Amino acid sequence: MNLQPSDNPEDLKLVLEAALLAAVEPLSLNDFKRMFEQDGSSQTLASDVLRRALDELRAQWHGRGVELVQVADG
Repeated sequence: MNLQPSDNPEDLKLVLEAALLAAVEPLSLNDFKRMFEQDGSSQTLASDVLRRALDELRAQWHGRGVELVQVADG
């Protein structure tokens, strides 16, 4: 997919949220990293940045009709 996150964490969360809502199966951290790989480079978004953004999404979704949880598959 090769998406490029900007310096704005809110933009990153919007991309992650869209991917989560469109996914037909659980997504792993590696799945998210592959979304942001740059062509010809193994450089990806840092795991801690992704985890922090997912944690913030989990907090934002609290009390809504969907729940973000970590399962064994993703």
